[in-house]
Amino acid sequence: MAMQKKKTRPKSISSNGKICGSTLKKDCSHSGENFEELLHKTVLKRVHGFRIFVQGFPKQREWFAQTVHFIQPNNYQDNITVPVLDNNECHTFSLKNEEWEQASHIIEMLNSLSAATELLCGSEYPTLNSALPIYLILIKRLTSLKKHIYICAMIIDPQFKMHFWKSQLRSIEQHCSQSLNEIKSIFFTEARKFYITTQVDMEIQTNNQHQNKPKKHSLNQFDDELFCVVEKLNELEEKIARYLQQDVEPKETKILAYWLTFRRKLFQTSPQSLGAI
Repeated sequence: MAMQKKKTRPKSISSNGKICGSTLKKDCSHSGENFEELLHKTVLKRVHGFRIFVQGFPKQREWFAQTVHFIQPNNYQDNITVPVLDNNECHTFSLKNEEWEQASHIIEMLNSLSAATELLCGSEYPTLNSALPIYLILIKRLTSLKKHIYICAMIIDPQFKMHFWKSQLRSIEQHCSQSLNEIKSIFFTEARKFYITTQVDMEIQTNNQHQNKPKKHSLNQFDDELFCVVEKLNELEEKIARYLQQDVEPKETKILAYWLTFRRKLFQTSPQSLGAI
């Protein structure tokens, strides 16, 4: 009967849970374990244990400020002398110089997530215009996050999305298989549905107005043919093309105020269709 192999604790982790940075990478080479995986089992576990310890301490409020200082990335090298760590009970959670270097890599990863969160939460009206670029940049920094970009996010504002698509083409090609022409085709398809609905309502209203007005007799029999208004066959495409040629607005532009001011200028639509937009 084969004997079950006894699990051994890595030499870098002592009986009291302390980490020895000089032997941490050696354990990885012998066990074949990923260095980042072993790092998460050691440094992160210790930091988490320290947080639980502080929360359960009687003077939790007084120690909270020191705990915050303890985890600040700019101060981590000086935290060895923080008073809270001088306590014998807290000595288990102290880190050596090599271990602080390991913790700095974790902090660097968390800083990317924190920066993205602050940018999105700092906007009064967070939109896909800001969320999508932040998401793509975050993908570059966090290789573990490999998610596809949903095309529905690209048809909300085609001008900004197409501009960003061209500038970030390499990154987008790695996460999305849709082409620029396909996105434009999707937008035109959705726009036509809205355009047809609004045009029918406008024609009904216009016909009612013409029926109530008396017809004017032209002085010349050719006037009706020469000076009649010719309807454009591709009016929708021309409006969208004119909108896409507009310059990209600055970052500080207030979105709601912008649409309130410029939507009539950009689209040149009637009050009925503006209300629908």
